Amino acid sequence: MGDLAGQGQRRSVFDSYARLSRLQETGELEKIETQHADNRKVIEHLGGVLGES
Repeated sequence: MGDLAGQGQRRSVFDSYARLSRLQETGELEKIETQHADNRKVIEHLGGVLGES
């Protein structure tokens, strides 16, 4: 895990889960790639990092 701005604080590591699903509003399929991109934004907002697989 990386230090936050060299202050010795550790960043939380998060997993990203996605599945092929339908949007409730339109019934269209939501791509897994779109869900992972949304997850990365949330992880960054929380100050974390995405774990490696």
